[in-house]
Parts: sequence; C-alpha cells; structure tokens
Amino acid sequence: MTPPVVHRGERLLIEDLSAELLDPHSEPGMVPSNLPSPQKVQRQVVVHDGPCSGAHAGASVYDVLRWHRERRFWPHIGCHFFVPSAPEVRDGRLVVVQSLSPERMGLGCPPNYGRIHIACAGEIPTGPQREALLLLLGYLLTTYPLCPREITPHREIYDPRNQLAHLRLRCPGEPLSRLVHFLQEQHPSLRTARIL
Repeated sequence: MTPPVVHRGERLLIEDLSAELLDPHSEPGMVPSNLPSPQKVQRQVVVHDGPCSGAHAGASVYDVLRWHRERRFWPHIGCHFFVPSAPEVRDGRLVVVQSLSPERMGLGCPPNYGRIHIACAGEIPTGPQREALLLLLGYLLTTYPLCPREITPHREIYDPRNQLAHLRLRCPGEPLSRLVHFLQEQHPSLRTARIL
C-alpha cells in the first residue's frame, strides 16, 4: 500500500508514515485539545543530525524508529520529519518522510509544543539531502507562521533540565549547523535556491 502524501510540490514529495511509525499502544505527546491547532502555533523548527537521533548515514526512518524504541524507550521517532542521506527521487521529486503528525509533540527538547523537529541522517549533509532539507524548510515556512530565524540547530536550544545536554551540544554537528544558518540568510530565496 502506498503511504499518503502530505505535500507534492514541483521538486519535493512528503510521504506520511506517521500512523505506521507510531506505537498503537501508547498515546503520549498529544497536543491538548484546548490549545490552538498546530498550524497556528508553530514557532520554531529544530534541526537534528544523525548521532543525536540514531540516524547514521544510510539509515532509514525504520532504523531511527528502532533506535528510539530500543535506546530511549520512546513510542515514536521523536521528530516530525526525516530527511535520508540519499533521498529517493520519484517522478523528479526528492522524497522525505513525515514521521510524526503535527498533532503530536516531538520529544527530546521540552517544552515541545510549537516546535517541529527534523532529523537528518548522517553528520555531513549530502547534496541531495541539502536540497531536500531546503525544500522541506521552504514548505514549512509557507505552511506555518514561521520566519527563517526560527529555524534552529538543536544544539542552540537551551534547557538546563535536559538530561541529554551532552548530546545536544553536538547536535547537529558543525556542517549541518552552518547549513542551517546559511539557509536562514538565504530567505526569501529559500524556496527556490539550489545549494548542491
């Protein structure tokens, strides 16, 4: 069965695997129903790299899910989107995965309501992965009320209660952090730039 498509743009395809990847016996992380819809409150995009999220270069979203369940005992991948190191190209579009629906909060960087988490496989972004991330960020900037300065490397989020702070300081690594800052500077051309 083909997964549902969240977005089909000119160069980007976002497949929704969130229902398949979520542990059906667990309901943590639901956004409280008395809060505004996720489309109205997203205020930040948090970018992670492989070592922090269990996504070594070449890892699939299923590898990352297994890592989170076995090592962190989480019911899901923890991030809303997953960008593989070598994204599949389908009908001329780079394919990324929505791994967690916007109605659920990501894990690992509390407080998480209002944050969209993106995991990129590997430590050093590949050319196609950079382009897929760029297109995904452009999609998020047009879908949610966000501006480029709200795209943040994970390691720049400060939370003294975070027990995984030693990992946060390395996530993402220097190459991906520099890329995120470069993308912030490229706005408003973010939606059309190619940075291969």
